[in-house]
Amino acid sequence: MNSKSLSVLTSIFLAVNILNGASSPHLMNPHGVKCAYIAEVYYPESEIYQTSGNVWNFTVDLTVQNVNCSGDASGQTSFFFKFYRNEEIWWNEYNDSTYKVWQCNTGRIQQRSYRFLIPTWMDPKNYDCKIELYWYHEDIFDLQDVTCFTITCVLLLDLRHQFVVAYLSIYSFVIIILSLYLVATGRIKISAKRRKSMLCI
Repeated sequence: MNSKSLSVLTSIFLAVNILNGASSPHLMNPHGVKCAYIAEVYYPESEIYQTSGNVWNFTVDLTVQNVNCSGDASGQTSFFFKFYRNEEIWWNEYNDSTYKVWQCNTGRIQQRSYRFLIPTWMDPKNYDCKIELYWYHEDIFDLQDVTCFTITCVLLLDLRHQFVVAYLSIYSFVIIILSLYLVATGRIKISAKRRKSMLCI
């Protein structure tokens, strides 16, 4: 499925505070980055199970530190993220959102929260995720920092459906065995002769 279709299935929720819960913070090393960097990233480290809507639902929380990225004429400094899944572009915040960019002025910290929905018809497996932080200034995009992590999506089977399939399989097997037994004992005869059709006038 292409990135455009995936972006339709992706829900983004903005939050002021990082959510508390099962995730743990991962501190980024600012050495070697430019004037802004991803200070912390929270993501699910345990296995993700599908919800009642047949989707995998997980949240990624990010903290961005603007060290000395300058702003525009109004003093606002803009950034956006690009999200990748298995080296393919998954969701481009600038292209695929209505707001395109968000602000984090010089010397400030901004916390962002993103929730993603993945349909379960995609393969349950480990997904390598990458997030790129871009500084936006006067129609110029400048990559500032990159962070990577892996999420594990697990598919739980509905045992009720499995029982129905098992019963149907057993029932079919019994019918086949019974049919073979009746044929072998002569109670059912299979004729290879074709019957003549009769035309009544």
